[in-house]
Formats: sequence, C-alpha cells, structure tokens
Amino acid sequence: MKGTIENLDVVIQGLDNAPIEIREAAFQGILIALNAAFKACATMLSPTDHTLKELALMGHPYSASHGFSVHTPDQLVHQQSGAYAAALEKVSPQGSFGDIIEGRIQIGEAMAELDRFIQEGTTHMRERPWMEYIVKVYGQDFADVVEARIQQTIEKMRRA
Repeated sequence: MKGTIENLDVVIQGLDNAPIEIREAAFQGILIALNAAFKACATMLSPTDHTLKELALMGHPYSASHGFSVHTPDQLVHQQSGAYAAALEKVSPQGSFGDIIEGRIQIGEAMAELDRFIQEGTTHMRERPWMEYIVKVYGQDFADVVEARIQQTIEKMRRA
C-alpha cells in the first residue's frame, strides 16, 4: 500500500489485493483526513480583518514588488466578497473497491484563475501558496489518520 498527500489530494494505492475491511478502513480514513483538511483550508481563507481599502492604507502588503507579511502564517487569504472561500470544495473519496482510493480539496472551476493568481502570484501580487502550506504543516497528520484507521482494522482482524 502507498499513501500520498500532494496538493491536498489524498490517495491510497495498492489495495487491490487487500481485504474489503482494509479498503473500507482506508476509505473512512481518507474521509476523516479530508474533513480535517477542509477545515484547515477554510481557516486559511476566512480572515476578514482587512478590507481592500485598509490593505491599501497599510502600503499594499501583498504587492509583488514591495509586499510584506501582515499575518502568521503569511499564506492567509483575506475575504473580500467571499466568493473565493465559497469556492472551496471537498471531493469525497472514490474507489474503495478498486486499487486506488482518492479524495481531494480544491477550489471550484469558477475561481480557478483567481486561485492560480493567489497561489502562484502575478506581476502585481505576491504568491500566497496556502494549499502548499496546509500540506507542509498538516499533511503528515492527515496521512497518519488514514494509516491509523488501517492499522486499527488490521489489529481487529488479527484478534478475530
């Protein structure tokens, strides 16, 4: 079995010969990890403490040419209209009866271009790779949840 978490995709591979109980445990673990990831992402996209006008009065802290950090973590994204945060989606795990189980967190298609601008930056705005931050800070915790569910199921099966 191989588990990976990249760009907030949670994937378990190598389950094709595993008993159904193990595949179901992996599926449930991914579901728990995705819920935790979704909460963490929503937190990154929820600050409302600065309006665009206030950010301008502060000296444009997100400017590509002269920006500076105003929060910790620096990757926080302030809400303006709320449309970007509302575009956050959790794609439920799929594939529990096959070789691969996968679920992910993403920004919906309607906000894909804005997401790329925020995460990668533009000539005018510095990048705030908040997804990368979530994976770096919490990714192992998410993987540990999935592994623990699988391990608990293996132990139950051994005792039965």
